[in-house]
Amino acid sequence: MRRLSALLLLSGLAAVAFLAGCSSPPDTMPNVVGMKLDKAKEALDGLNVETTDASGQDRSVWEPANWTVEYQNIEPGFQLTGTETIELKINKQETRSSGGSVSAAGSRYPAPVVLGTLTFAESKNPGITFDAHDVGQHIVDGVDHERAVWDRGNWQIAAYCDDVVDGTLKVGVIKVDEFAAISQAGQGTIIAENGLKGALSCP
Repeated sequence: MRRLSALLLLSGLAAVAFLAGCSSPPDTMPNVVGMKLDKAKEALDGLNVETTDASGQDRSVWEPANWTVEYQNIEPGFQLTGTETIELKINKQETRSSGGSVSAAGSRYPAPVVLGTLTFAESKNPGITFDAHDVGQHIVDGVDHERAVWDRGNWQIAAYCDDVVDGTLKVGVIKVDEFAAISQAGQGTIIAENGLKGALSCP
């Protein structure tokens, strides 16, 4: 009897230890863009994740830590049910012979939806470089030339290209107060529909 009790106790302890080591899937979609693939998969543990080589070369993934997530198909903060298929576009960090690393060239993938100020968009998409251009002359009264974009927190994204190319997304911006004035005047539809994209000469 004592032996049986001891076996049952050990089995119970083993089950508790196993359950303690199991993590439940996240309830909301995290932002994994910019993460190494191994860390991204840890953050998405328990969910259905599919990966695609962003370079289009269909390379095999042997060491997930050598790959970086450049795109996710589900926006951060989206309420997950556990039935979604999460698609990640990833790129490998190629080691140069002289040391250091560089992203594989020639990658192109669909741009995520980018909103808010430049600094906000950059914080939400750390794996993307934002190439910002003033498009105020196309929509803001009194602006007749392209202005330099200095304080990125004072500029609002008003347009963006369809694709991220070699890790860079070209975006059109206007000043935050100009964006507010346009929205209050009921002219924000062109921005909401990405209608100023044509002013960017997208690659």
